[in-house]
Amino acid sequence: ESSFPAIKVFILVCSRTQSNNMAQAVLMNILSRNQNTEIGKIWNFKDIANVDEYREAVPLTTYEDYKLYIKRMTEKGETNILTVEEINQFAPSSGTTGEMKLFPVVAVPSPRPIFAESPPSDGKTLFLANTPEDVATPSGLPIRAISAVQIYNEFQTTPEYFAVPAETVTLRPLSTALYVQLVFGLKCTSTHSICSTFITTMLTSIGILRAKGLQMCEDISKGRLDATLRINKEQRTTLEKLLGEPDPKHAKALELTFKEAEREDFKGIIPRLWPRVTLVKSFCSGNLASYIPILRHYTGPDIHILSNGYACSEGLIGLPAKPQEKTSIFFLYPRHVFEFIPFEDSHQDQPKTLLQNELQEGKIYEIVMTTPVGLYRYRNGDYIKVLEMGEEGPLIDFYGRKKMFITLRGHKLFEGVLDNAMTVINAKATSRIDYMASLDEDHVHNRYKVWIEYCDGALSDLDGPGLGRCLDEQLQQVDQVYKYLRSSEKIDELFVQRVKGGTFAAILSHIEGHTAVGESQIKLPRVIIKTEIMAILTESKM
Repeated sequence: ESSFPAIKVFILVCSRTQSNNMAQAVLMNILSRNQNTEIGKIWNFKDIANVDEYREAVPLTTYEDYKLYIKRMTEKGETNILTVEEINQFAPSSGTTGEMKLFPVVAVPSPRPIFAESPPSDGKTLFLANTPEDVATPSGLPIRAISAVQIYNEFQTTPEYFAVPAETVTLRPLSTALYVQLVFGLKCTSTHSICSTFITTMLTSIGILRAKGLQMCEDISKGRLDATLRINKEQRTTLEKLLGEPDPKHAKALELTFKEAEREDFKGIIPRLWPRVTLVKSFCSGNLASYIPILRHYTGPDIHILSNGYACSEGLIGLPAKPQEKTSIFFLYPRHVFEFIPFEDSHQDQPKTLLQNELQEGKIYEIVMTTPVGLYRYRNGDYIKVLEMGEEGPLIDFYGRKKMFITLRGHKLFEGVLDNAMTVINAKATSRIDYMASLDEDHVHNRYKVWIEYCDGALSDLDGPGLGRCLDEQLQQVDQVYKYLRSSEKIDELFVQRVKGGTFAAILSHIEGHTAVGESQIKLPRVIIKTEIMAILTESKM
């Protein structure tokens, strides 16, 4: 059980015995507040008395149903269309599954801090990420990633919770922000938790720590930041003032720790540098879970690794239930109402939906959301898998995105399946391995191709031909359909194609250049459905 009270509070809020009644109460509150909006009048919200009537009166929706309404909101600033709530910004999708979408955001605080841990009297949170430059709609409202919205809120309302000043969050590029945040974090002796947006950002931070840790010690010793950092004079003056007086004694102790850790490949570097840290948090569910074994190399066995939760551009879906190696999440009923479409029915336009108490362990479902910001019975395109129907609600994990799969001989390779197979590979590496899958169009028969980049000098016991064979065997273990097609020789053994260092960073930059989402808020796709990404990979083959 976690020692952090915020996690305990969330478990109480989501008690399974209360969830059905709570969902009905939340739904009726949403409909009552929005009955006089334009869409509320179209669907006669005032005449709906319960969840069953709601499902009969309101069809399942997609973004196409809201597109023209949102265009009026973003271009003309029209209000009272989808929601009565005051819209103060819009959250963009990353565009990895299609064109970028915009979703309204209201100024309603999260039930608890997502990034920081409280109370600050017990210690501070080292935050590792940045936010992109603000862009605005024609009507003047900011466009910010949903994680950036939460970052802004927490640094504005609870700055004392963090070991880094708010000024570091707006530094760019990401590598500069992470370097400066690590310097502040190393100087802070009361750090009790470390948090980033995605686990990939956490691992990038560790890569910077490995490469530039001794320079950071010099910064702390002299009380000023590395002169080669890409920050302007005003930023440098502000940050060095916040960094405080030189601390050569603490810097010397850190330097010795770095040199000792380097001899052991930085194993357990986090508790060595921050002995009070008991919790490391980042979004690490779904297709990011395969990186947990790599992070464990740096945390050691005793630090809890916890997912921040499960969020999408449409809003927050779930918060973490408890620290555990296989990060999973309870649904967040106090804010949204959820319905679920069985996986086998998700191809239908208007399939029957299930409520929470109708879910079954081991089954896969498509998510349907109703939110206070004007999305009603909205199909957000995500699949989840129910791991357990516990007393506190369904324990679930992200399985994949509806459009994020590739098809070969009738087999669908989803992100979540590939991630499960890659967990074994990443467990044998000393640092992060990035990967994506595609169809192998160069092969005369039928097989998948998995594109691999060893990041930060990663090494694996399975390099060479053995890597493809091991990954193929793991894929057969987690996907029975694939196993059947392989055993019947309808699909050939998958092929691993290595790419040059920096390839996945180039893909990330490409995606960032086509969206308003910043680098630390982008989750890379794991199956390739866009020709531009395929072109980058093809040009980087080794």
